[in-house]
Amino acid sequence: MNTLHKLAAGCLAVCWAFAAASCTDDISLPCSGQTGDSAGAGKIEAYLQSESGKSESTVELRGEDVRSLVRLGLTHVAGEAVDVTLRVAPELVEAYNEEHETSFELFPENLVSIEENGAVLIGPEDVFSDYMALDLTAGEGVVEGQTYLLPVAFDVITEGIAPAAGREAVYLLVKVSGERPDATKPGGFKMVSYIEVNDMNPLNVKNYFLAESGKPFFDIVNIFAANINYDAASGRAYVHFNDNVAHLLANRDKYIAPLQEMGIRVCLTILGNHDRVGVANLSAEGAREFARELRVVVDTYGLDGVDFDDEWSDYPSRPDEAPGFLVPSSELYGRLLIETRRVMPDKLVTLYAYGHTSFYNPIDGKRIGEVVDYAWNSSYLYPDYNSRKDFLGLLPEQWGPYSICLNPDSNQYTGDTLSDAEIQKVHEGGYGVMVWYDLRTDKRQSYVSRFSQVSRVVYGEEVVKQGYDYGKDW
Repeated sequence: MNTLHKLAAGCLAVCWAFAAASCTDDISLPCSGQTGDSAGAGKIEAYLQSESGKSESTVELRGEDVRSLVRLGLTHVAGEAVDVTLRVAPELVEAYNEEHETSFELFPENLVSIEENGAVLIGPEDVFSDYMALDLTAGEGVVEGQTYLLPVAFDVITEGIAPAAGREAVYLLVKVSGERPDATKPGGFKMVSYIEVNDMNPLNVKNYFLAESGKPFFDIVNIFAANINYDAASGRAYVHFNDNVAHLLANRDKYIAPLQEMGIRVCLTILGNHDRVGVANLSAEGAREFARELRVVVDTYGLDGVDFDDEWSDYPSRPDEAPGFLVPSSELYGRLLIETRRVMPDKLVTLYAYGHTSFYNPIDGKRIGEVVDYAWNSSYLYPDYNSRKDFLGLLPEQWGPYSICLNPDSNQYTGDTLSDAEIQKVHEGGYGVMVWYDLRTDKRQSYVSRFSQVSRVVYGEEVVKQGYDYGKDW
């Protein structure tokens, strides 16, 4: 990872073969409603969005009712009150599954309650309604461990207002998690740990807790790393595991499940591997095929998503240098991210902000900030608050400006130089994620004080360590 450790040699390639399925193009995501005089504004359209502003969001049911918020928007002020009715839309499930190559079942309508029976009013001078609550209940008809789809659409009662094409619904992906603990802390701030699994055991992440609430300190663990590799025989890209990654995945019940049972989500980082292919030079069809293969990997090993890192690829400088692959660009990288989100709408998609990550413009009608869940600063030597602007549509709570390297042997080690001022700036600025790279047990390091330094600010609690250090036992 960025001037740190290269992957070990002697990799074991695992190539997944499956048939390509046809599907339609992704639905474009919207622009926000505009205020101002309605005169001369042209046709007024209505659209629906979640609290995050996206057309899709994930909700977890953990034995208690969960509330999700949506609101209606108008492209222009109407000059009159606009009446709209929200409703569950079972008829959209089949089309959604075809588009995303998924097989979600409808979340039972009898377990959904819409505020005010779905009646929504947008004022004459407003472009947004108030947020409306969707209350979901875990009850009979749902199976623990399964994800369901809940499309919520709307009908416009007021004449002259049309639904915006492609924006007629919000899709909630409802994960029924039962009584499984949740690592989410108040405020939603996320702690991410990259584990160098060539020599470290990922189980060490589960030893750190908040002192009062007992919540796990870490929310996400990234297994660093699998690779995107070139297969000369087929001329295509495939997912490649070295021996260490392969062992952890093959023994997920020992190394991955214990983290997930605490509510920690475990993802797989995808990294270049010194050949002509990388995450930023796939063709449109190549991106679609590779995203499908990633979904197979995630499903096979029960992972919670994928993380991308655009490093260590020997990209061609001309198309003729690598037939079947293109000169790398942010647009090509963005298309891979879009394809990954399309086939994994219920999984995490995160990004290490290095390489071809200048996503200033929509790609295929989508803003990358609405495609990825989180992205973070790729340097450990200084905080970076400005690169969030490289990700069109990325909100502050999705950006990690202050990343920390915990390996004292690295030339980017910052574990002893945590800045109280920067921690406070991250918190007060509304940023929502912090990365800790290369947590180790072989350097006689004590991380409790460093974790507590951050935790006191963002969670109001100290961090404690429980349990013993896990060595590499494979």
